[in-house]
Amino acid sequence: MLDQVAEINAIIVGANGGIGQALKANLSERPNFKSVVSFDRQTYPKYDITKPESFVPEFAKWQREGRKFNLAIIATGALIIDGVPPERRFAELDAKNMANHFALNATGPAIMIQQLLPLMQRHEPAVMAALSARVGSIGDNELGGWVSYRAAKSALNQIVRTASIEWARKNQESALLAIHPGTVDTRLTADYAHPKKVSADVAAQKIMDTIYKAKPPMTGGFYDNQGVAIEF
Repeated sequence: MLDQVAEINAIIVGANGGIGQALKANLSERPNFKSVVSFDRQTYPKYDITKPESFVPEFAKWQREGRKFNLAIIATGALIIDGVPPERRFAELDAKNMANHFALNATGPAIMIQQLLPLMQRHEPAVMAALSARVGSIGDNELGGWVSYRAAKSALNQIVRTASIEWARKNQESALLAIHPGTVDTRLTADYAHPKKVSADVAAQKIMDTIYKAKPPMTGGFYDNQGVAIEF
């Protein structure tokens, strides 16, 4: 769908992270790339995904200015917060840690989606994607553990699904996706071995290909980095 757009004007939230940097680099090599805004702490020092007051005023100003994007990627997320690793057993569940995961992995992205939607094009193809995680799939959970992270990512998938229904009423050429990036070799996964861990560049290529191939019927879905649907 995005191949049909003459010029891509994008925003990447979390563009200074491992995957975010790779996505930005990959996007800049696309033939119809025009511009990208990096929305991260490096560019906007006061920005914090868990504190809407740190970004809502900026986006409100952009709305007043009439700025528009046809691609938005929310490349934020954390597995370890404040030094607390994911729970191995349900007995390790902690209310504060779970609240922190929801704030960073679900609530923050939800408010970000809310603020980004008015900035998206209404009269041409437009795609928004939020990076989720396969462990957020309820149907795919056969190992247990990681309660807070799993639950927050499951919530993110529901947020994406719900927002996509409303957005489709305003732009029938739109797609809002939750994407599992794969197990990527970044700071987030540094302490966890995985036989299929890939570089950020490889993951970014697959994610961006999936985004560019997205069609309106895919909106609200949860996909791996090759565009294959994952059960909720």
